[in-house]
Amino acid sequence: MHLRGLYKYSGGVSVTFQFKEPIGMTYDQRESAENIELNARQKVILDYIQKEKEVTMQQVLHHIASEIHEVPAKKTVVRDLNYLKSKGLVDSRGQKRGITWVFK
Repeated sequence: MHLRGLYKYSGGVSVTFQFKEPIGMTYDQRESAENIELNARQKVILDYIQKEKEVTMQQVLHHIASEIHEVPAKKTVVRDLNYLKSKGLVDSRGQKRGITWVFK
């Protein structure tokens, strides 16, 4: 059996899909900050990164402590940064202790 768009395969059928555009998130599909629900700490982090352009974890921790008078656990801030990254609002550069966060 050989059909147009399908390839002969013994023991079953193989289907090839061709999409007009690549699958994945494009810049236009990125969620805007207005459509994403952020807590107060995440808003402070996002505003700070947007203002400074590139920041380290220590800078973020220090800024949060001075802005909202709360010293969150480093794990909490990492979770917040990863959440912002998953929403396409920030990006990370580097690895491990040398990582910096930038506004997209």
